[in-house]
Amino acid sequence: MFDDYDDDLRPQGNDFDIGADEFVSPTRLENMYEKILPDNFELFQNYPNPFNPATAIKFTLPESGLVKLAVYNTLGQEEAVLINQQMEAGSYEKKFNADGLPSGTYIYRITVGDKFSSEKKMLLLK
Repeated sequence: MFDDYDDDLRPQGNDFDIGADEFVSPTRLENMYEKILPDNFELFQNYPNPFNPATAIKFTLPESGLVKLAVYNTLGQEEAVLINQQMEAGSYEKKFNADGLPSGTYIYRITVGDKFSSEKKMLLLK
C-alpha cells in the first residue's frame, strides 16, 4: 500500500487518506529537539506591562547554569527572588504575582553565573 515515500516520509501514490499519513523517525525527532534550544541568552519584556497584579517573565538559556531571577524596587532593594537554582538549557516563563507590593516601577534582573546578566523595567498599576 505504501511503496514510495517522499523526503518528509509521507506515503505517496495511494488513494486512501485518513489524515494520519505523516511518520517521524526517532532521528528526525532528535534533530527537531536540537533546533528548539535557543542560540543565546535572552531576557524578554514582561507581559502584560503595565500589570496588576500578575505578569509573566520569559527568558532563554542556550546552556545550563545557575540562574537567579529577582525583582527590585527603584532604590535597588530586592523585593522578590523568583528563581535561584541550576537550570538546563531551554526557554522558560516565570509568573510573578505582585499582590503585596505598591504601584510603581520595578526592575527584574536575571543572572546566569558569570556568563550573562540583563535587566528590564516593569510597571505595576493597582
